[in-house]
Amino acid sequence: MLTLYYGGEEMLPVFSHREEAEMFLRRGILDYYDWRASESGARDLVSVLCGPCAGVREVALDPLPEMVADGCIGLVSLCRERFLRRITQPEGDFLNPAYRSEGTGYA
Repeated sequence: MLTLYYGGEEMLPVFSHREEAEMFLRRGILDYYDWRASESGARDLVSVLCGPCAGVREVALDPLPEMVADGCIGLVSLCRERFLRRITQPEGDFLNPAYRSEGTGYA
């Protein structure tokens, strides 16, 4: 599993489209040439974050390689617990105004 480091903490990059993940790897700013993108569903991500990546503190959403190199990847990340809550909630909860007010970057 590809993880990144930000502020001394491990972070899992998650991409919304295969092309974005492949672009991140292809641009190779951080020597990620040996990695490849694979599709994962919500259950897969929960399994990864509760298993081999249980120590990950944050999840970076669609990061750019330059953000990692420049140290500003925190702008597109959210804490692991909030990410897990978001991907395990029924879709209808996104319509709840109280739920939307948390401001996690999902629109």
